[in-house]
This record gives sequence, structure tokens and C-alpha cells, in this order.
Amino acid sequence: MEIASNKGVIADASTPAGRAGMSESEWREAIKFDSTDTGWVIMSIGMAIGAGIVFLPVQVGLMGLWVFLLSSVIGYPAMYLFQRLFINTLAESPECKDYPSVISGYLGKNWGILLGALYFVMLVIWMFVYSTAITNDSASYLHTFGVTEGL
Repeated sequence: MEIASNKGVIADASTPAGRAGMSESEWREAIKFDSTDTGWVIMSIGMAIGAGIVFLPVQVGLMGLWVFLLSSVIGYPAMYLFQRLFINTLAESPECKDYPSVISGYLGKNWGILLGALYFVMLVIWMFVYSTAITNDSASYLHTFGVTEGL
């Protein structure tokens, strides 16, 4: 069943377009893959490759293969569930703006500010951890191959 509106004909409520209150043409335009999406894909793949190159050999060498595999079995589902919660919270909100405003809509203004600040602090901490690891690994490789005399 289609419903008429001033935007055109809204699709059947059983379709994604209908649930969003859009016509099929509006829905297709809204979900079109554009340059912003391409940037997110490239950035996500780059971060995954970068983290694997920097952290994987170091951790396996320090802890051993079995400890690394066990931590991966525990850590992957936890990270997957956390990212799924983050994405679904943004995707299913009535008005998808930024993370603090979405959380404010669900939990109130104070929680939105607190969790937004906490999320920002965690990103900054991991940026420093990642940059320190890259610096230490780069220095170690340069020392190993005789490019520098000391670390």
C-alpha cells in the first residue's frame, strides 16, 4: 500500500524506503554511494592494515603465538559487538547527526556530553598509543638494518 505525500508517493511500509518515510526515488538518492563513503572505506582499510603491520608482529613476538590467538578469539567478538552497537545507535536514531547528539536523544543531555567527551578522550589516547608504537617500531627497524647507530 502506497501513501501519498507532498514529497511524492511514499513506498510501502514493509520496504526500507517506506519505513524511512521516503519514496523509492528519494531512498535511492539518500543511500547512493558517494565520495564520502569511498573515503570511509579507504580510511578503514588503511587503519586495519596499519594496525596489523605495526602491532601484529610485535605482539606475536613478545607473547607467543598461542597467547596472541587466544586474545584474538576473545577480543574480536568484543570489538565487533562494540562497533555494531556504535553503528546501530547512529543508524537507527530518528535524526542521525553526531554521536553526542544521538546519545542525548536517547539518554539525555548530560549523558550525551559525558559519553561524547569519553569517546573523544579514548580516540586521543589511542592516537598517542598508535603513534608511539609506529615511532618505536620504525626506530627498531632502522637500527636493525644499520641505518642508525642508536635508538
